[in-house]
Amino acid sequence: MVGELTWRKRLLGLWIPLALFGVVALFPFTWMAATSLKTNAELYNPKANPLSIQHPSLVHYISL
Repeated sequence: MVGELTWRKRLLGLWIPLALFGVVALFPFTWMAATSLKTNAELYNPKANPLSIQHPSLVHYISL
């Protein structure tokens, strides 16, 4: 019983840092995708949340 509890703690101790690393590693890609769908007015608004998209637009992809 004690060995099983230690095994679970070690497994949890492994998954928590891996999950945190995954969130940190994926955040720039999420930010990049969210920013690419924003209008210019939303991009330069200092009060806007960086990950929220009020009016999604493909204008940056069309202008390529």
